[in-house]
Amino acid sequence: MTTTTEALPLVNTRVDTSSNKGRLHRSEKYVNTSLRYAPTAPILATANENFGPFKMARIFLTLDEYWDFRDESFHPNYRIGRDRYKGDSRIHGYDRARSKESQVDYLDYIDGVASQVDELLLCVRRLEHEVTNGVISREKYEEVLYTGVRMIKERHPNLRYLEVLNESSNDHFGGLDDVGYYAFYQSFYRVAARINAEGLPGPELGVGGPVTDKARFDLVGLFLKHYTADTDPDKRLDFISYHDYASGDRPVRTGDLRVRLDAWLKEYGLPLDLPAYITEMGTHEGKEGGNVCMAAGVPALFEQVRRQHDLIAFPWCIYHDPEIQLWSTQHLPDGKMTPHGMAMAMLALHRRDELSVVSDGEDADGLGVYALASTDESGLCVHVWNYSKATREVRIVLDPLPAGNGELLLYRLDSAHNNVITDPSHSGKLQPTEALPIPSDGVLEVELEPYAQALWLFEKK
Repeated sequence: MTTTTEALPLVNTRVDTSSNKGRLHRSEKYVNTSLRYAPTAPILATANENFGPFKMARIFLTLDEYWDFRDESFHPNYRIGRDRYKGDSRIHGYDRARSKESQVDYLDYIDGVASQVDELLLCVRRLEHEVTNGVISREKYEEVLYTGVRMIKERHPNLRYLEVLNESSNDHFGGLDDVGYYAFYQSFYRVAARINAEGLPGPELGVGGPVTDKARFDLVGLFLKHYTADTDPDKRLDFISYHDYASGDRPVRTGDLRVRLDAWLKEYGLPLDLPAYITEMGTHEGKEGGNVCMAAGVPALFEQVRRQHDLIAFPWCIYHDPEIQLWSTQHLPDGKMTPHGMAMAMLALHRRDELSVVSDGEDADGLGVYALASTDESGLCVHVWNYSKATREVRIVLDPLPAGNGELLLYRLDSAHNNVITDPSHSGKLQPTEALPIPSDGVLEVELEPYAQALWLFEKK
């Protein structure tokens, strides 16, 4: 993404307030947690208050922390991030060295998340190297996997999905090729079949993968090839999952998922409506542009996702150590929302139904000014954000002018508004910046600095 100092044309946007495109997809209701830097209960409660209630959350189970292969002891309430294997060369290091001991115990973590969401998606990882190298047998691995997953399913019946491993082509996440990965996928669907046969409360456990990153999207095709050739009657595939951090400089690249995936599904005779989840999504441009860049980039990627069928994204993430990933975290340790969190709270202000919007703010790469509008019986919401390095002037026409009396509140998110990083004294909660009269001509105008956002909320009285 390049910076420009040239004067750019006015962005013209028209909102048809009489239209109704149906229910607005609530992108902000699908959330991600980091296990290495697990959110505390107060942070989870704050997130739920500000942009919940959540439809689905992604959680983790690390098998090497849950079970110690040396004495085969189980530790269901392990202290997250505590490395009990220091100096033991028999086990792979994975990403333990990049973790810090948490102040959160595992059961508190899953209980806290499960209580805030409708459904859980559980990603299970680690011990891949030990199985591959023969330190642990495949049978023992499946027994440990079964015990851990069953514990969570029994404790939280809203566990719906198992996600098989995490970016396992990377050495610190498993170091597996496509053949090695599929062998683990088989272990997961066998465990799911065993648990489902027990008839525990809640939905049947579904299974999905291959949880690759965009740089190795080819692994999705190889995975589907192996799945199609598999003759095991217990096999199941309930969703495809992958990660996307590589589209921030050109958001339209996120839009190629269903085209490529649907081609493979058609080739292998699989259902074209198979759901796909981007179970980690963000923009690495945030490492340079900061958290406010992530705050504008994620909604831009959300829009690319919403324009495709059967695709849902989980942004990264509710909480991460700000000393490591200040650019991505939605909350600080004290529970205050960062700009990324504020952006989710702004999306949560939207009304029930989507309105038709015509705007010339996006360029061919998906950079520029985005617009989203929504309505229901309570009022109207109009939202624009600038995912670019150029300041843009935006003119919005509401046609026809909304009827009725009410209050028009303007919410801004930029370097000077609702930004706890530039203003540590800020409350960390989304606040309106102005109360405005409803324009008689239906015209709203705003200047958006790079990565800035503006949202007008008209609430009927």
